[in-house]
Amino acid sequence: MRCPDCNKFVAFDDGNVDEVEVELDEDTGTVGISGRVVLPCAECGTELKELGVDDSIEAGDDFEPSVPDAVRAAVPESFRATATDEWVEKNAKVRYEWEGGDADKEFSERQQSTYVVRKGKDKGKTKPLKGPSRFRKTYKGVTVTGTVKRTITFTVPGSPGTEIDDTHDVEHTVEEQASGFDELT
Repeated sequence: MRCPDCNKFVAFDDGNVDEVEVELDEDTGTVGISGRVVLPCAECGTELKELGVDDSIEAGDDFEPSVPDAVRAAVPESFRATATDEWVEKNAKVRYEWEGGDADKEFSERQQSTYVVRKGKDKGKTKPLKGPSRFRKTYKGVTVTGTVKRTITFTVPGSPGTEIDDTHDVEHTVEEQASGFDELT
């Protein structure tokens, strides 16, 4: 791409993900990723292209066991028949938070390593790319990693409150071909 400040064709420097926000909904466990990834000029740092990011992950659905199963496993044996899904929904409070602070976000870049055969006897099969990387597609974006902590709090009649904590690792990449980024100049 041609940089207007350098007035020559330049490569992209590592992308900037400082404007990407990662939020965790404390009630549902949904991780929201929004903002923009910027590709600057490798020579002078002028912003040349950007990718608008707006994605979400349902991290709360990935926990095993489910909330009703976790509560039923923690209640006394004599109360398990009473701990129906409706009872759990009414009496258990679930809260999600990042363990150890916020999630990490970093610029990601990868090149296409396979292709799908379109003709011949191997039509439809995936094969590895060989040779130089000149014509390979390059994908750039942001990778979000972190550990979500789920806390389930409930009280069984006649006993003190109970709290169950468990964690789930989250890793999600939002990427686009570099040619698909919006030009800023």
